[in-house]
Amino acid sequence: MPKLVAVTGATGFIGNVLVQKLVQDGWTVRALTRLHRSSDSESIQWIQGDLDNLTALDHLVNDVAFVIHCAATVRGSSFQEFAHTNIEGTKNILYAIARQKQSPRFLLISSLAARQPELSWYTRSKYLSEIQVIEYSEQLQWTILRPTAVYGPGDKELKPLFQAMRRGFLPVVGKIHNRFGLIHVYDLVAAIQIWMASSLSVNGVFELDDGMSGRV
Repeated sequence: MPKLVAVTGATGFIGNVLVQKLVQDGWTVRALTRLHRSSDSESIQWIQGDLDNLTALDHLVNDVAFVIHCAATVRGSSFQEFAHTNIEGTKNILYAIARQKQSPRFLLISSLAARQPELSWYTRSKYLSEIQVIEYSEQLQWTILRPTAVYGPGDKELKPLFQAMRRGFLPVVGKIHNRFGLIHVYDLVAAIQIWMASSLSVNGVFELDDGMSGRV
């Protein structure tokens, strides 16, 4: 297959860093975007559409070696809002992959929070998106990565936390002795690069953290 990789969520925090690293590695990236892009480049092919657009998804995954699914909703006012993107969107891209004559390897960027789906609408939606992938086990080669909270250049979700820390405040959720893990976006992208470079494809769920014990 050509050195071509498809990425969803390419304009988001993780996806943007990932696309830059893939281009540096010599990959041609086919990226899904809801925004109109004036033109492609030698390294990036923009596919206009979203996770509801099955035609765009078919074009996105056609003849690629890998599909990396980063797109997700992290904020919403109802479970249905999370489910629409995180569950149905994942289901749609899996359907598009299954229609290919030669299926690419599939990677879902999930969340460590998916281990406890009862905590929130978000965690439940991420867990159920993983179930969508697992149900395709007989039809494609897949891997799920569950990173802990991701930070780094371009991050907006954890920025208020770091701003508070610079002012001498450290917000703690729950008990005062609670600790939580973080992973830098470059480390997450490095893990994705290792997954792509491996000739051995193992269907499974893998959790990524900072390597320190006692974190949640």
